[in-house]
Order: sequence, then structure tokens, then C-alpha cells
Amino acid sequence: MRATNYQQSGSLPEVNLTATNSEHAIASDRGGAADLGFVEKPGLPSGLGSCVVGHDELVVVVPPNHKWARNSRVVSARELAETPLVTREARAGIRNSLVVALRWSLGDDMDQAPSVLELPTAVAVRAAVLAGAGPAAMSRLGVADDLALGRLSAITVSHLDLRRELRAIWVGGRAPPPGEWRRD
Repeated sequence: MRATNYQQSGSLPEVNLTATNSEHAIASDRGGAADLGFVEKPGLPSGLGSCVVGHDELVVVVPPNHKWARNSRVVSARELAETPLVTREARAGIRNSLVVALRWSLGDDMDQAPSVLELPTAVAVRAAVLAGAGPAAMSRLGVADDLALGRLSAITVSHLDLRRELRAIWVGGRAPPPGEWRRD
């Protein structure tokens, strides 16, 4: 996110938001293209200030007519790792979070099956899952309405911790950069 302060003119500050993956948000902060970014990537980005601003979890989703949903069965972490999924691009925080969780559960030598489809946005992943392209790991916050309305089904994966932290990131010290968006 990049913000410009127009306090001198008496108008509200301009805040421009760009949806992107975690790696691009980190690069934008480091390169000066953004004052503040938000990431879901596991771990702390080196050389940037950060703080946790929320929590989420990944949920494996399928359409209601998928075999995993029809049987209401639990899927093992191994079966999930061996199943081609609809995914975000390789550097997206959601995908990195899933790989870290699978490696934590199955060991560092875990090989995830190649993606059945790799897409640039969560909206595109959701649409592909709804169209029957395959299962996906998605943000529970992002698919809450689909789950509540029964458009998607959440699948339980045994022995897999899919909780994650959502972080604000910035260049510099311990405190985020000054600006009108901050609540001091």
C-alpha cells in the first residue's frame, strides 16, 4: 500500500491499494514503491519492520459434489500433498503457507504434487474450484461466504496445522511509517 499525505490542502490522504502476492508486497516495500504492505507468508521478512495485524487459517475447499465432500471424510496430509491442487503462483503466501504446513507434518523431503492449475489471484482460484477444476487451499476469511452458503465445502485434513499470521510490513524500525491511516 502506498499513501500520500495531503494534509496541507485540507483534503483527505490518498491511499492506493494493490492486491498482489507476499513476495511482490515485500519487494514493493523494499524498493520504495509502497510505504506499507500486508503479507501472509510464513516467517518474518528480513530487513523489514512488521507486526501481526490478524490471524487466519487455510482451509481446503472443494465444490459440494466433489468426492471428498460427498463422503464427509477426513483427508490425510499425505493425500493432500499427493493431490494436484488449484493453486496461486509459486511465491504467493497462501501457497507458501501450505508447503510449510505440509513439510512440518510430513517432513522436509515432502514433495507436493504439481498444480492442476496455477492462477494469479485468489478470486481466480475460487472460480476454478467452483467450476470443478480441483481442490484448493484458500483463506478461510476469503471463502467464508461460500462456506456459509454451501457453494464450497471445507475438508478436514488430519494432522495439519493451517493457522497463520497476517502481518503489516514496512521499511525501517519497530514502528510503522507515519501517516493518516495510523491510529496512534
